Amino acid sequence: MADDHGHGGSHDAGHGGSHGHGGHAKGGSHGGVGRREPLIFMLLLGGMLLIPVALLFVFKLPLALAVSIVLVLLAAAVLAPRIQEVKEYERGVQFDFGRYKKTLTPGWYWILPLFQKVELVDMRTQTIDIPPQEVITKEDIAITIDAIAYYRIVDPKKAIVEVKDVRGPLEHVLHGEITTQIGKIPLQDVLEKLDEINQHLHHQLQLVEQDWGIHVSNVEITHVKLPSELEAAFRKKQEALEYKEKLETESRARSVALRILTEATEAMGERTMTYLYMETLKRVADGRASKIILPMELTQLAHALSAQVKAQGGQVDEEKLAASLVGAYLKTQKQAATTTKTTRVQVDAETEKPGRAPQAG
Repeated sequence: MADDHGHGGSHDAGHGGSHGHGGHAKGGSHGGVGRREPLIFMLLLGGMLLIPVALLFVFKLPLALAVSIVLVLLAAAVLAPRIQEVKEYERGVQFDFGRYKKTLTPGWYWILPLFQKVELVDMRTQTIDIPPQEVITKEDIAITIDAIAYYRIVDPKKAIVEVKDVRGPLEHVLHGEITTQIGKIPLQDVLEKLDEINQHLHHQLQLVEQDWGIHVSNVEITHVKLPSELEAAFRKKQEALEYKEKLETESRARSVALRILTEATEAMGERTMTYLYMETLKRVADGRASKIILPMELTQLAHALSAQVKAQGGQVDEEKLAASLVGAYLKTQKQAATTTKTTRVQVDAETEKPGRAPQAG
């Protein structure tokens, strides 16, 4: 990518009479050229004064002849052509007596500095980094916007003749459009529709491309800085949304696991269920806990197991034991379901009685 400052200033020193365009030379280059120019001028003036002195006192020439020689040398120095170099990434806009003559392509050219001037134009892609600017949204909220644009010159003549220092006008256009566009929309749209805003800014710069001889490749808002209070509020909102998504994901995973478990248990027989039930009790008993709290169903199953063992005099029939355990468990579940259903019927009957409002919970 081309340097933002261009390369015009460096050619001014090497090709006297030429002017760069497309950027500004850095301060150090101007300082060095400024310090060299007085020295060069003094050396040239001293050389020009030594020539007539040498002609008069060394060569003993007549005064009129000496003056004529000096005038001829001055005219040759002024009218002598100079070489103008145009690099591959540049174009030169030539003016003769102040009027546009032609556009110079890369190469070397003879230039008569007395009446010819050449301004060099950098044709590489350059950037315009818009400084952070504070703008007001539709709700009168002050935010800070950073933007950047990429452009290059495609018509050197228009970039020189039609506009002065194309970077400056482009910056002003972007400043104005950002302020106008952001002021028309609420803050939420600014954050959610940055792509649309970038496209609008790009379109506005495209309106001046043909007149100024440039091509804008891209415009982008790089950063939107909110007030500290709003940043904290948006951060909390984002955290809440992430927590909600996490809970929803866990809930869906739990539902899938329960469905798979239900499908698996439906395919099991009573003996298999009893065996798994007993294995679970065994693993719990082998743990580090000193106490095991069993639900009511397990307590009843334990009583059934004890009665079965006593009835057999210490001998246990595994098939009968499994059938007894499952039967006791299913009986308990059936009683619980019947009790719940009866309670619901009573509550519904009480609610439907005329003239009596339903009681809360």
